[in-house]
Amino acid sequence: MLNIIIKQAFRETGRLKQIGRSPRFFDVSNPLMFKDIKVWSGFKASAVNTNMGLTLVIDNVFKFMSTSTCLERIRQIKQNSRTPNHFQQMVRIEFGGKSIIADWGNQRTYIVHDIDFDENPHTKTFPHKDGEISVAEYFFQAYQKKLTDF
Repeated sequence: MLNIIIKQAFRETGRLKQIGRSPRFFDVSNPLMFKDIKVWSGFKASAVNTNMGLTLVIDNVFKFMSTSTCLERIRQIKQNSRTPNHFQQMVRIEFGGKSIIADWGNQRTYIVHDIDFDENPHTKTFPHKDGEISVAEYFFQAYQKKLTDF
């Protein structure tokens, strides 16, 4: 119960945002910038029941992120690859099992499990409303809607 109260208190500061599932809250509006790295400072808190009673643990945490996009990194790997197989292997090594933060909307965190090199935004479809839609079409429609709402 105390962990829920702590999370709510962090949310109510207005400056701290929970990133990922774990109760870590970061000040995303005020990053430290170094050459190609962005650093968010934040807090991790938890309540632990010990033999001395309830203990509140608050730690400083930091999230280090590259300022280059996944697409930029993929293009760099492609430039330096000798063969298509080498390219695919290097991309899988670079992103497999890694955490990726979407730098739009609510900055959700995604874990890359694998990469399907046989699909692209025009061929990959998913269920949407009453039918199927490609990823490219979905984002094109969202972009058009944003323009008309503006």
